[in-house]
Order: sequence, then structure tokens, then C-alpha cells
Amino acid sequence: MSFSEWIKLKMQEQKLTASDLARALDVEPSAISHWLHDRRGPDPQSKEDLPDILNCSLAEVLLIAHKRELQKLREKRGQK
Repeated sequence: MSFSEWIKLKMQEQKLTASDLARALDVEPSAISHWLHDRRGPDPQSKEDLPDILNCSLAEVLLIAHKRELQKLREKRGQK
């Protein structure tokens, strides 16, 4: 599951819109849009704050975010 798929699922579970999540994290709505379209991942502070908002563990956030970062690095290097 990609980070964008995961964040959409978690937002749906918590009945949050992108605007709601942006306000809760004190980030620009465009940041959430980047996450939802898999253009960028969350910054360290957002990763730390997401568990409280999405009712999940920090380990889950870090795992899915790390998976996204690793995939992007592999794509950049031309690997699968």
C-alpha cells in the first residue's frame, strides 16, 4: 500500500477532509494534497503528530512513510 493510499484510508476512517487534516497538523492544505497525490511525504513534525490525529501508532506512520521514501529512492535509481 502506498503512503497516499494509506493516508486516504486513515482520513476516511476518521472522517477527515484534507482541510481538516491540514488544520489539525498546522500545515498548508497544499502539503496534504502532495501527500494524497504521492508527490511528497510528511515532514518529521507531521509524522510525529499523525498518530494522535489518525488514531494509529507512530510505528505505523514511520513504517509506511519509510516504505514510500525507499520506493522513491529506488525509482530514482531505476530499481524496483
